[in-house]
Amino acid sequence: MPLKNKNNKEIDVEFVCNTYNVSSLKVIQCNIRNIEERVLAAKLLEEHSEVIEKMNKFMVGREIKMSELKKEVKRLIKINKNLIKIADSAK
Repeated sequence: MPLKNKNNKEIDVEFVCNTYNVSSLKVIQCNIRNIEERVLAAKLLEEHSEVIEKMNKFMVGREIKMSELKKEVKRLIKINKNLIKIADSAK
């Protein structure tokens, strides 16, 4: 819940109210806490999480591509060996 301070700057706050019985009276206690640091930390965490997720997708994609390339290299090596056999038998 944003509030404005005396300098007219908006700050994020947490507003918590509790009721208590004191003697025969019901008392309400309200606390307002500045949670600017918590909000900033949550934003930074979200931004870093997005960067990490993008890096993870890139790395997984890279690993998949490397696996595909290894299979292609093995296939080409097999073809090359067969071509060498054919060439040797034609001599």
